[in-house]
Amino acid sequence: VLGPECDQRGSLVAPDRLRFDFTNKGAMTEEQLKRTELETQQFISLNEPIYAKQAKLASAKKIVGLRAMFDETYPDPVRVVSIGVPVDELEADPSGPKALKTSVEFCGGTHLHRSGHIGDFVIANEEAIAKGIRRIVALTGPEATKALNRTKVLEKHLSELEKSLQSSTSSHKDLVKRIVELTNDISHTTISAYKKDEMRNTLRAIKKRLDDKEREDKQAMAASVIKEAVALVTDKPNCPLLVAELNAASNTKALDSALKNVRGQSPDTAAMFFSVDSDGGKIFCLSSVPKAAIDKGLKANEWVAAVSGLMKGKGGGKAESAQASGPNIAARAEIISTARRFAEQKLGLGDTGGMQRVGSGAILHCPSNSQVKLRCMIAAVYAGKTLSIVEDSRTVFKEGAVELTNATAISHYLASPAMTGADAFAETQVLQWLSYTDNHIQPAVGSWVHPDAPVAPATAKAGLVSVLNYLDTALQPRTFLVGERVSLADIVVFAALLPAYVRVLDPATRKPFVNVNRWFNTILHQPQVLKVVGCIKLCETSSQGKKSGKKDTKSK
Repeated sequence: VLGPECDQRGSLVAPDRLRFDFTNKGAMTEEQLKRTELETQQFISLNEPIYAKQAKLASAKKIVGLRAMFDETYPDPVRVVSIGVPVDELEADPSGPKALKTSVEFCGGTHLHRSGHIGDFVIANEEAIAKGIRRIVALTGPEATKALNRTKVLEKHLSELEKSLQSSTSSHKDLVKRIVELTNDISHTTISAYKKDEMRNTLRAIKKRLDDKEREDKQAMAASVIKEAVALVTDKPNCPLLVAELNAASNTKALDSALKNVRGQSPDTAAMFFSVDSDGGKIFCLSSVPKAAIDKGLKANEWVAAVSGLMKGKGGGKAESAQASGPNIAARAEIISTARRFAEQKLGLGDTGGMQRVGSGAILHCPSNSQVKLRCMIAAVYAGKTLSIVEDSRTVFKEGAVELTNATAISHYLASPAMTGADAFAETQVLQWLSYTDNHIQPAVGSWVHPDAPVAPATAKAGLVSVLNYLDTALQPRTFLVGERVSLADIVVFAALLPAYVRVLDPATRKPFVNVNRWFNTILHQPQVLKVVGCIKLCETSSQGKKSGKKDTKSK
């Protein structure tokens, strides 16, 4: 493997291991270690007999391929040991090729009767012990078998890690943690040296692929965040205030780029963008305030200070720009609502909720706590339509000669074309989700939320959990229910689930539904949705559908 210039410089043989010192200009490569180990295992598997004979020193030294420490003084006669080839044959033809194909050496120590008696063989280490001299330590027999078994376990963990990377079921943070832990396990476990190098090289390659993917994802995320931010001001250039949550995770550079693009598109807009990193457990905010807004009393550093306490973090900056971060992601709704109220107060803006409550035009008659009201109000905000609300026991929508009584029909009528589907297939998907909401989600939520519902709490909970499981599976590969932007499907499903998130879905109950929770928070913090629902406090302790004990009474 190393060539004829390699010579023995010492050795030690024990029942479970051996040490062998030799000359070499540098460390053995991974491939050289592998070849040495595999060729040794091949000799062992052949189970050749081991021959030993006392031979004349002068004639024995003529054997081509003989290995010995020639600066040592050997006795005459000397003991010659050969694997698979009788010493007599080697003496008879000392220049022949046989000795080059096996192991022949001078040795006075104890040897096995056959090569197969060694059992398993593993080179566990290779290192320098002096200039130009290297040492290998190898395990044999049961100790080598243990090392091989440990190798199989580590290779299984490595295979599982590669599958996780391909399936994208684990977060970047979790995968990096597993890579570090597995690298440490491999480094501190006694196994084959070449296998150790192979697995560590594989882990380095996995880490590089992971880092490359994260870099690409961040670039794509930044582009998406910028596009989303610009879209918010495209319809209302130079609107005085913009507060929104963007899907940037911990990528504050993306938030900063979004602010810069908003300043370019709408230079008179004071903007504050938030982003939540669920994996890291942090909420981030960046703000930008134009001179006109500063003159009115809104300063970015004071604006950030108004929410950094709620974040349980720190922030700072200048009057023109500032940022903050903190771990209190549970208070995201309150944080965003506080940021909006603070800016509105400083700028002297009234919070109209994005719609007028009086006047002619579209009128919705509905009960005050109706989910139809909520879905229709949000749809109207997205469409930029004026909607008046009249409290009524009936559900009736009127606009001119148009009169509708079906919740799905009303919300579909109010929604903009962009919200009802970009094409025929998307529109069909939206309608399918509206139907699923009316026939499954709404009854499941109502059965558990309303105290006088004629359903046992356990049964009601099971029904809602079934719905959430279905939604969680549907949302696993996507951000929104239909397409790449908020649609009427998202609004209607959100409005139906909101009472459950507020009253019965406590943290423990909602925790398993990771994809639904992510989607729900994304919709909740859309600027158009926040204008309607305001600050929402999610359920901390479930009411569990307790009955009120009251009987229905009819007025006489």
